[in-house]
Amino acid sequence: MHHTLKDADYEGDNIFIGRLFKNKEDCATKLAIHAIRRKFHFIYAKSYPNILLAACVSHTCPWRIYATKMEDSERFEIKCATQQHTCSVDARGDFHKQASTAVIGKLMRTKYLGVGRGSRPNELRKMLRDEFSLNVSYRK
Repeated sequence: MHHTLKDADYEGDNIFIGRLFKNKEDCATKLAIHAIRRKFHFIYAKSYPNILLAACVSHTCPWRIYATKMEDSERFEIKCATQQHTCSVDARGDFHKQASTAVIGKLMRTKYLGVGRGSRPNELRKMLRDEFSLNVSYRK
């Protein structure tokens, strides 16, 4: 168990039952990165201090992720994951809505780890567009 907790930060953006996150915010950020990389859009069907339920925006699609807070810890664990999409590409098209400033920061952080200076805003916009098909505003 200790080994799993130690490696929770290094699991990338894969989603699976038993996946651990540092806290609820980390869980939400990693789910958003997962959705951006796979180009689909989801909403939070339920969000309480100890529960997070993410679902595809299409009401007919079975994609769902259910995560709960672990006892005596801030960590969240995925308890249930149905990852098959049956919705249309049009229903998934708003994946860019997942790209909050926090998510963009996580996406770009690995590129500039150990480098003193990051890119200029327009360079970041171009990288996000080229690598993730995200069109973000200059301000964001």
